[in-house]
Amino acid sequence: MASSRWPHQNTTTVPQVGEGELMEDATVKDRALVSVVIPTYNSALTVERALRSVAAQTYRPIEVIVVDDASQDDTLCVVSKCAAPWLRAVRRDVNGGASAARNLGVQEAHGTYVAFLDSDDEWSPTKLEQQVAIMEQYPASSIVACNAAIIRHERSPLDAGHAKRDLFKGSMPTTGVYTWDQMLVRSLVHTSCTLIRRKDILAAGGFDTRLTVAEDWDLWLKLARHGDIRLIKDRLSTLHDVPQSLMKRNRSLRYKCRLAVLRSRLADDPSRLDGRSKRAITAVHCETCSHNAFVEGRPLEAIKILMHAVILARSPHPLLRKLNKAMGRVLAKMYKVHDDQSHSTTTR
Repeated sequence: MASSRWPHQNTTTVPQVGEGELMEDATVKDRALVSVVIPTYNSALTVERALRSVAAQTYRPIEVIVVDDASQDDTLCVVSKCAAPWLRAVRRDVNGGASAARNLGVQEAHGTYVAFLDSDDEWSPTKLEQQVAIMEQYPASSIVACNAAIIRHERSPLDAGHAKRDLFKGSMPTTGVYTWDQMLVRSLVHTSCTLIRRKDILAAGGFDTRLTVAEDWDLWLKLARHGDIRLIKDRLSTLHDVPQSLMKRNRSLRYKCRLAVLRSRLADDPSRLDGRSKRAITAVHCETCSHNAFVEGRPLEAIKILMHAVILARSPHPLLRKLNKAMGRVLAKMYKVHDDQSHSTTTR
């Protein structure tokens, strides 16, 4: 992978949190260091839970870097109360988004491996232990990613939550290996579920800070070009789905960004897939984008995107049926509005 230059970061070190020593014991001197990177923004309610789950890890040695992205709440106060020699905090002076925070954390890290943990989420105690073992068993792998339980919260990320579901949703390959081609169609990898070599993240250029969403999928695709992804079927992470997340507010935006990423990553390997396969993969993402536009109340945009999917699809007939139904619903709604207006005019 080609090396990449990293932009200058305006940051402030927070020395009272820790001196940067490692979480280790005398029996692990020869084991690879794992750097845990936790980006935070207004995370005072949840960051302690995330840190406790890291402290409970069975793997050693560990260092933890909390990157505060110019929070306006008491996030850093909470982190400082969790003071430990293996915990460091760095504050960005200007909010730059999760990608910029993660990239800074990677720059600050000293470990062979990096594991990202969003401040809303938490880990099971053996998460890092299992991932390091697999990474060292299969050194050609680019990422080791675990399954996760997803808990949906209606109000606060600390309420009881409900509708626990599985990240993989039964889609994990029986081999436990996930390839670049499969990642193009659907990502089974969540940021809080990964273990990656630090040098590989740096060589890939880190997270693209120009992307509002789908920046994680973009990086996974870059990494997967150079090595398969190993999946662990066990739920070793818990993802807390909170209502204020950008993805929840605007699913259509997420899939528009995914289409932009898809085009860019397909251009990286023009000969890896034939034109028909590329069009078919793009059609799958267009169909999803169309569905989300319908859900969010933009039927004309949804039909336009779905028509594009029909043109691209390898087998367009199922999409044509969807398109007919969609157009029928829109026409029925337009007719109803026209009929209501006519009735209103007649009764005046």
